[in-house]
Amino acid sequence: MVTYFDLPRHNPWWASPGSIEEDPQIREYLNSCIQWYPDILKYIRTRDNGYMFYSLRGPRQVGKTTSVKLLIRDLIQDGVEPLSIMYFPCDQINDDIEFRELMELFIGRRPHSNFEKKYIFLDEAASVWNWQRAVKLLVDSGMLNDVTLVVNGSHSLDVENGATYLVGRTGGDPDCHKIFVPMKFAEFVRCVDKDLWTRLDGTGMGSGSSRRDALFGLLRSKTDTLEMLPMLKRELDVLLDRYMVSGGIPRAVNEYKTTNTIERATFDLYQNGFRSDLAVWGRNNDTARSLVAAMVKRASKEFTWAKLARDMDVSNHQTVKDYFEIMEKCFVVTSLHRTEMHDRPKKLTRKPRKPFFQDPFIFHALRSWVEPDTALSPMDGIYQYLRDSTNQGHMIEGIVANHLIRLCFNLNPGPQFNYDRNLFFYKDKREREVDFLLYSGGDMFPIEVKYQATINRGDAKVVRELGSAHGVRGLVITRDHMDVTDEYVMLPASMFCLMI
Repeated sequence: MVTYFDLPRHNPWWASPGSIEEDPQIREYLNSCIQWYPDILKYIRTRDNGYMFYSLRGPRQVGKTTSVKLLIRDLIQDGVEPLSIMYFPCDQINDDIEFRELMELFIGRRPHSNFEKKYIFLDEAASVWNWQRAVKLLVDSGMLNDVTLVVNGSHSLDVENGATYLVGRTGGDPDCHKIFVPMKFAEFVRCVDKDLWTRLDGTGMGSGSSRRDALFGLLRSKTDTLEMLPMLKRELDVLLDRYMVSGGIPRAVNEYKTTNTIERATFDLYQNGFRSDLAVWGRNNDTARSLVAAMVKRASKEFTWAKLARDMDVSNHQTVKDYFEIMEKCFVVTSLHRTEMHDRPKKLTRKPRKPFFQDPFIFHALRSWVEPDTALSPMDGIYQYLRDSTNQGHMIEGIVANHLIRLCFNLNPGPQFNYDRNLFFYKDKREREVDFLLYSGGDMFPIEVKYQATINRGDAKVVRELGSAHGVRGLVITRDHMDVTDEYVMLPASMFCLMI
């Protein structure tokens, strides 16, 4: 049971405001050569009056705790009274009753009760069953009327399970559920190569909106150029090669930049966190490992629940579906539905789907968990995997899928990655295939990944036909080739990923 005397050691700024600079996460952040301040933090309105609620969801090791500490640091530096700010790690809380009592301890006790506005940050709240019930009771009682409450977690399972408790109780920001994912490629470039980013900024491509406008301008035939971006391709290619190793997980990115390797402990941290999430939801570790092994082999390839069950030697495909959906909600994998109609998109739930891992490092970390040949040296396993050009193609297709999903989510924000009305893979009854169909702004954009040494006009055939049918240019994402015609655009993967 948590008592008031447990709180000061997690909130040293109550005694000394400057102690926030000595916080372990803040110290590690300041000493890191990669200081990633996620853009999403700019949209958390901590200073608004009245009750404000936010949930931050994202995979393990993405930097959620560090980001919460950065928000606290910002408040203190902006002159907010430190005694009005509470942080607490919820892995020490047993149930929703203790969760509620913890907030009551802070809100109702002097000297904290003296301040009209209070700020509560609860780390890994998603590990507490029914925590939303505690929030409901406190909102209904009026105790949170002048509180900004920020909770975070490594999965979104509880968002669905507790949704009814939070109806009408999420404060003044309707966009209160934030998805916190690893760095996308543009953020990676900004953190890893500041000189290159300065030059990009000088071309007018420093903002996400300007880059997206340039991409859609190409696809909608409003422009035929990308200004100076092609001149930076060689440098972007080098960074994309590094992104295929470290992904956007901050610790992995920092280690790989400073030492040209990623420590075994970093792989272990992610694996242990994933197993911890499975345990919270009462799932079997061996079954999850079998599914991960099957997913590694089928990444970016079509699957059905029955096929995965055979791969896993599991008799009940409903078990496979259950575990896969948990992995989706833990931000480990995503999947795309097939559609056969490019003019009227509709996901075909009975047809095979395509799976993708959320981030290259997540893929590598879990691959080293399930494949014995990478168990002794995860980095050797990564290099061995990426030496194969086919594997490189699968990795790039996964990165493209993840960036398109982010684009869909930015266009239609919500508590989950609800992208299945905007993004599909296409395979019609004539067996014509396209890797992705993106629906945005009333337009349909066919996108094909051809990450290979040689490219010819035939590689653009289907995207050219589908694009022409909708009055847009089809897009082929290549390794090196760039071309702009009336019917299609060929764009190197490093340039495409930068533009999302």
